[in-house]
Amino acid sequence: MRDLHLRCGVPMVLLAFLVACVSNTPPPKPTIKLPEPKPLTVQAYRAIGYVSAEIPLTGGTLVTTSEDGTTYHLTVTGEALLSPVRISITPLSSIEGAPVTGSLHGVVLEPAGLRLYDAATLEVTPATGDAISAIGFAAHDDNVGASFSDFHLVAPTRTGSANSVTFNLFHFSLHGAYLGTEAAPYAIEGSLDDFTPSDWEAQLEQLLSDLLAKERTAELRGEEGDPELAEKLEAILNTIFQRANAPLLPEISGSCAGVATHASKVLGWVRTTQLAGMGATFAAEAQLVESAVRAGAHLCWKEATTPCYGSYSRMLQASRLNVLLGGSSTAYDPAGQKQCTGGSL
Repeated sequence: MRDLHLRCGVPMVLLAFLVACVSNTPPPKPTIKLPEPKPLTVQAYRAIGYVSAEIPLTGGTLVTTSEDGTTYHLTVTGEALLSPVRISITPLSSIEGAPVTGSLHGVVLEPAGLRLYDAATLEVTPATGDAISAIGFAAHDDNVGASFSDFHLVAPTRTGSANSVTFNLFHFSLHGAYLGTEAAPYAIEGSLDDFTPSDWEAQLEQLLSDLLAKERTAELRGEEGDPELAEKLEAILNTIFQRANAPLLPEISGSCAGVATHASKVLGWVRTTQLAGMGATFAAEAQLVESAVRAGAHLCWKEATTPCYGSYSRMLQASRLNVLLGGSSTAYDPAGQKQCTGGSL
């Protein structure tokens, strides 16, 4: 082998170079090393300002103002829900144990754990009218007093004005922002690696948080952003896809249980690539995700209706999901489906 390499090395290297030049195969996407999970639990305390409303399938809005004059404006799109749901907002008075400094502006959104199939938006407008320096946060309701687990930071959207800050939400629990000022911007104590959440969706949110928060602040101030932003976003999104999303696709495509457990989260990853301006970069991966979810959603419909439907609400949700994914409303029409003996609502 060594002799062959010595005698034929230059021609073979040249041939490999020429093949690479004419190949249409793109180079592999970059990745990052994920930090070890170090989940953090915080104590969050509710304040006055509770509001609640029934949100239909067509979507809706919910608005409240806290004692300090901060306005919270929640918008749920017409593609987010599988069934109508009563949603509530309760402002926070304080959080204990969060490794972030800044002015706290947060809410508890309920029902806790509600999954969305399109991003809702939460706009936070402080009474001061100053939201240039802002980073979001989220955590999961433990249903144990004031305890919220897997506290992590969340990136704000890069749209809107300096008077408010907006966040995209794919699930409900604890949400909000820490705001800073020109003289004293928000600050993270230590490193993000010191409180890495255990859930992969939360990990993605935290990995993007400070990166995009600083980019937003720079844009609002008319300053230059990070010249390596696109490369960093690609590496983060690709790492989460390879490590977390791709292994779930067989389960999602092959079982209704996989759809119920994972579909909203992997579709959230797709939406995140688009919101981050990386939709074209991850078009192939997005197609894999969407194909898997469509296959699994179709199984859910078959299970809900064949040979008859036992639960009307389950059939409606299966129909709704398939239509949201681009399926024909005629093919997934609940009308005319046969009810099983003893079927329920």
